[in-house]
Amino acid sequence: SSSLVMTHSMHPKADKLMFNAFDIIYIDCWDAKKCDLTLATRKKHLKETLAVINSKRISQVKSEKNVYVDEKGLQEHLAVKVKQGYEGLMLKPITGMYTFKRSKDWMKVKPVETYDFKIVGYKEEKDKFGKRKGSLGSLKVTGKIGKRKITTWCGGGYKRAERIKFWKDRESLIGKFIELKFDVLTVGDATRFPRFKRLRLDK
Repeated sequence: SSSLVMTHSMHPKADKLMFNAFDIIYIDCWDAKKCDLTLATRKKHLKETLAVINSKRISQVKSEKNVYVDEKGLQEHLAVKVKQGYEGLMLKPITGMYTFKRSKDWMKVKPVETYDFKIVGYKEEKDKFGKRKGSLGSLKVTGKIGKRKITTWCGGGYKRAERIKFWKDRESLIGKFIELKFDVLTVGDATRFPRFKRLRLDK
Protein backbone atom coordinates (compact mmCIF):
# COMPACT_ATOMS: atom_id res chain seq x y z
CA SER A 1 0.00 0.00 0.00
CA SER A 2 2.92 2.38 0.55
CA SER A 3 3.82 2.23 -3.14
CA LEU A 4 0.22 3.12 -4.06
CA VAL A 5 0.08 6.10 -1.72
CA MET A 6 3.62 7.47 -2.07
CA THR A 7 3.44 8.30 -5.74
CA HIS A 8 3.23 11.44 -7.88
CA SER A 9 0.46 10.09 -10.09
CA MET A 10 -2.80 8.32 -9.34
CA HIS A 11 -2.38 4.55 -9.28
CA PRO A 12 -5.29 2.65 -10.93
CA LYS A 13 -5.89 0.70 -7.71
CA ALA A 14 -5.46 3.60 -5.30
CA ASP A 15 -9.21 4.20 -5.02
CA LYS A 16 -9.65 0.69 -3.57
CA LEU A 17 -7.34 1.25 -0.60
CA MET A 18 -8.85 0.75 2.86
CA PHE A 19 -7.34 1.71 6.20
CA ASN A 20 -8.10 -0.85 8.91
CA ALA A 21 -7.55 0.66 12.36
CA PHE A 22 -7.18 -1.51 15.45
CA ASP A 23 -5.93 1.03 17.99
CA ILE A 24 -5.67 4.77 18.62
CA ILE A 25 -3.41 6.98 20.73
CA TYR A 26 -3.37 10.74 21.20
CA ILE A 27 -0.43 12.67 19.78
CA ASP A 28 0.60 14.13 23.15
CA CYS A 29 0.79 10.60 24.59
CA TRP A 30 2.79 9.50 21.55
CA ASP A 31 5.24 12.39 21.93
CA ALA A 32 5.63 11.74 25.66
CA LYS A 33 5.96 7.97 25.04
CA LYS A 34 3.54 7.38 27.88
CA CYS A 35 -0.11 6.37 27.82
CA ASP A 36 -2.37 5.57 30.79
CA LEU A 37 -5.39 4.51 28.73
CA THR A 38 -6.44 0.85 28.76
CA LEU A 39 -7.11 -1.04 25.53
CA ALA A 40 -10.84 -1.00 26.29
CA THR A 41 -10.80 2.80 26.61
CA ARG A 42 -8.71 3.24 23.47
CA LYS A 43 -11.09 1.06 21.42
CA LYS A 44 -14.02 3.15 22.67
CA HIS A 45 -12.18 6.33 21.62
CA LEU A 46 -11.34 4.79 18.25
CA LYS A 47 -15.01 3.99 17.59
CA GLU A 48 -16.02 7.55 18.51
CA THR A 49 -13.27 9.07 16.35
CA LEU A 50 -14.19 7.02 13.27
CA ALA A 51 -17.83 8.00 13.73
CA VAL A 52 -16.79 11.67 13.54
CA ILE A 53 -14.56 11.09 10.51
CA ASN A 54 -17.37 9.10 8.85
CA SER A 55 -15.30 7.73 5.98
CA LYS A 56 -16.03 4.56 4.01
CA ARG A 57 -12.28 4.22 3.49
CA ILE A 58 -11.51 3.68 7.18
CA SER A 59 -12.87 0.81 9.27
CA GLN A 60 -12.27 -0.51 12.75
CA VAL A 61 -10.85 -4.00 13.01
CA LYS A 62 -13.37 -6.23 14.75
CA SER A 63 -12.30 -7.84 18.00
CA GLU A 64 -13.77 -10.50 20.25
CA LYS A 65 -13.72 -10.89 24.00
CA ASN A 66 -12.45 -14.32 24.99
CA VAL A 67 -11.14 -15.81 28.20
CA TYR A 68 -8.99 -18.92 27.84
CA VAL A 69 -8.64 -21.08 30.91
CA ASP A 70 -6.30 -23.57 29.26
CA GLU A 71 -4.28 -24.33 26.13
CA LYS A 72 -7.02 -26.58 24.75
CA GLY A 73 -9.55 -23.74 24.65
CA LEU A 74 -7.06 -21.48 22.90
CA GLN A 75 -6.19 -24.08 20.26
CA GLU A 76 -9.89 -24.84 19.61
CA HIS A 77 -10.59 -21.15 19.00
CA LEU A 78 -7.50 -20.89 16.78
CA ALA A 79 -8.71 -23.85 14.69
CA VAL A 80 -12.09 -22.17 14.17
CA LYS A 81 -10.50 -18.90 13.03
CA VAL A 82 -8.08 -20.65 10.66
CA LYS A 83 -11.05 -22.43 9.03
CA GLN A 84 -12.69 -19.04 8.60
CA GLY A 85 -9.65 -17.88 6.62
CA TYR A 86 -7.72 -16.00 9.31
CA GLU A 87 -3.96 -16.36 9.64
CA GLY A 88 -4.09 -16.66 13.42
CA LEU A 89 -4.93 -14.79 16.62
CA MET A 90 -3.58 -11.65 18.26
CA LEU A 91 -4.24 -11.76 22.00
CA LYS A 92 -4.25 -8.60 24.12
CA PRO A 93 -5.43 -7.93 27.70
CA ILE A 94 -8.44 -5.59 27.66
CA THR A 95 -6.99 -3.74 30.66
CA GLY A 96 -3.53 -3.47 29.07
CA MET A 97 -1.85 -0.10 28.54
CA TYR A 98 -0.16 0.95 25.31
CA THR A 99 3.57 0.26 25.51
CA PHE A 100 6.28 1.85 23.36
CA LYS A 101 8.66 -1.11 23.34
CA ARG A 102 8.52 -4.87 23.12
CA SER A 103 5.87 -6.19 25.46
CA LYS A 104 4.56 -9.51 26.70
CA ASP A 105 1.06 -8.02 26.76
CA TRP A 106 0.53 -8.89 23.09
CA MET A 107 0.78 -12.48 21.94
CA LYS A 108 0.53 -13.72 18.37
CA VAL A 109 -0.78 -17.26 17.98
CA LYS A 110 -0.53 -19.11 14.68
CA PRO A 111 -0.84 -22.76 13.69
CA VAL A 112 2.54 -24.47 13.52
CA GLU A 113 3.38 -27.19 11.00
CA THR A 114 6.18 -29.72 11.50
CA TYR A 115 7.81 -31.80 8.75
CA ASP A 116 11.02 -33.69 8.18
CA PHE A 117 13.50 -32.36 5.61
CA LYS A 118 16.76 -33.64 4.16
CA ILE A 119 19.88 -31.54 4.74
CA VAL A 120 21.59 -30.58 1.47
CA GLY A 121 23.72 -27.57 2.44
CA TYR A 122 24.91 -25.20 5.15
CA LYS A 123 26.13 -21.67 5.81
CA GLU A 124 28.48 -20.38 8.47
CA GLU A 125 27.19 -17.90 11.03
CA LYS A 126 28.56 -14.36 10.76
CA ASP A 127 28.35 -11.35 13.03
CA LYS A 128 26.90 -7.98 11.97
CA PHE A 129 30.27 -6.98 10.51
CA GLY A 130 30.46 -10.08 8.33
CA LYS A 131 33.09 -11.79 10.46
CA ARG A 132 32.87 -15.60 10.52
CA LYS A 133 31.93 -17.05 13.92
CA GLY A 134 32.94 -20.70 13.46
CA SER A 135 29.39 -21.91 14.06
CA LEU A 136 26.33 -22.86 12.04
CA GLY A 137 24.33 -20.03 10.54
CA SER A 138 21.68 -21.99 8.65
CA LEU A 139 20.97 -25.31 6.98
CA LYS A 140 19.63 -25.74 3.48
CA VAL A 141 16.98 -28.46 3.40
CA THR A 142 14.66 -30.04 0.88
CA GLY A 143 11.59 -32.25 1.03
CA LYS A 144 8.05 -32.86 -0.23
CA ILE A 145 4.80 -31.77 1.37
CA GLY A 146 1.96 -33.28 -0.59
CA LYS A 147 2.84 -32.70 -4.24
CA ARG A 148 4.95 -29.62 -3.51
CA LYS A 149 8.74 -29.85 -3.53
CA ILE A 150 10.11 -27.59 -0.82
CA THR A 151 13.61 -26.14 -0.65
CA THR A 152 14.38 -23.65 2.10
CA TRP A 153 17.02 -22.35 4.50
CA CYS A 154 16.54 -22.72 8.26
CA GLY A 155 18.54 -20.34 10.42
CA GLY A 156 16.45 -20.22 13.58
CA GLY A 157 15.70 -22.39 16.58
CA TYR A 158 19.21 -23.67 17.26
CA LYS A 159 20.80 -23.51 20.70
CA ARG A 160 24.30 -22.04 20.87
CA ALA A 161 25.82 -25.46 21.64
CA GLU A 162 24.00 -26.94 18.63
CA ARG A 163 25.32 -24.25 16.29
CA ILE A 164 28.88 -25.01 17.37
CA LYS A 165 28.47 -28.80 17.20
CA PHE A 166 26.60 -28.79 13.88
CA TRP A 167 29.22 -26.61 12.25
CA LYS A 168 31.97 -28.93 13.46
CA ASP A 169 30.06 -31.93 12.05
CA ARG A 170 28.67 -30.08 9.00
CA GLU A 171 29.96 -32.51 6.37
CA SER A 172 28.43 -35.51 8.14
CA LEU A 173 25.07 -33.73 8.34
CA ILE A 174 24.60 -33.77 4.56
CA GLY A 175 21.95 -36.37 3.72
CA LYS A 176 20.60 -36.57 7.26
CA PHE A 177 17.10 -35.40 8.24
CA ILE A 178 15.91 -32.68 10.58
CA GLU A 179 12.43 -31.80 11.78
CA LEU A 180 11.40 -28.19 11.22
CA LYS A 181 8.44 -26.26 12.55
CA PHE A 182 7.09 -23.36 10.51
CA ASP A 183 3.99 -21.22 10.05
CA VAL A 184 2.85 -21.75 6.46
CA LEU A 185 4.17 -22.57 2.99
CA THR A 186 4.83 -19.59 0.75
CA VAL A 187 3.71 -19.29 -2.88
CA GLY A 188 7.35 -19.85 -3.84
CA ASP A 189 7.33 -23.33 -2.21
CA ALA A 190 9.39 -22.33 0.81
CA THR A 191 8.57 -22.35 4.52
CA ARG A 192 7.64 -19.18 6.38
CA PHE A 193 9.61 -18.62 9.60
CA PRO A 194 11.23 -22.08 9.73
CA ARG A 195 12.72 -23.08 13.09
CA PHE A 196 14.86 -26.09 13.94
CA LYS A 197 13.12 -28.62 16.19
CA ARG A 198 15.37 -31.67 16.27
CA LEU A 199 17.81 -33.82 14.35
CA ARG A 200 16.15 -37.04 13.13
CA LEU A 201 18.89 -39.59 13.71
CA ASP A 202 16.31 -42.37 13.36
CA LYS A 203 15.94 -41.62 9.64
